Amino acid sequence: MTKQPLLVLYAGVALAMVGYGIVIPLFPFYIEAFGGSGFHLGLLVSSHGLMQLIFAPVWGSLTDTYGRKPFLLVGMAGLGLGMLLMGLAEQLWMLYVAQILAGSLSCATYPAAMAMVSDIYTNEQRSIAMGRVGAAAGLGVILGPGFGGMMVFHSLATPFFFAGAFCLGVCRTYRHKMTEVAGNEFP
Repeated sequence: MTKQPLLVLYAGVALAMVGYGIVIPLFPFYIEAFGGSGFHLGLLVSSHGLMQLIFAPVWGSLTDTYGRKPFLLVGMAGLGLGMLLMGLAEQLWMLYVAQILAGSLSCATYPAAMAMVSDIYTNEQRSIAMGRVGAAAGLGVILGPGFGGMMVFHSLATPFFFAGAFCLGVCRTYRHKMTEVAGNEFP
């Protein structure tokens, strides 16, 4: 099997995590601008994680039935949509809706990415390849906050729009450049 999809996968994961990381340094200030406190910051971050805990196994199971690519697309589009909705939020409750939506959908990416790696690599090579997916995500989280800090030039919402655009750009790249490797061709 060709390993070409993995280059796209690694780059996409890194860029999506840059998008996610962009908002990290300003999230507390953004929540405060809506009248929220540290309590809300904790709940918002936890709600994203809780949705991932609930939905990642569901998405993982679905990748075995319908292939990997559709769920890479769902995950990236979900994270992008969540970021855009956070940028458009005008009240604190809207941030909760955006975080819950982003957490529920974005977690489709990781199980699909790991399953794709598992499909392509042999047992001997698989651990290194899965580590590269993690490293790509880590690189994005390292680079993202620096970019986010530089993007607050217009408003606190600006980095959310950039993050959403990053994620939707990755989704578009996946749609057009990635091939399905599990035998389930995406229409």
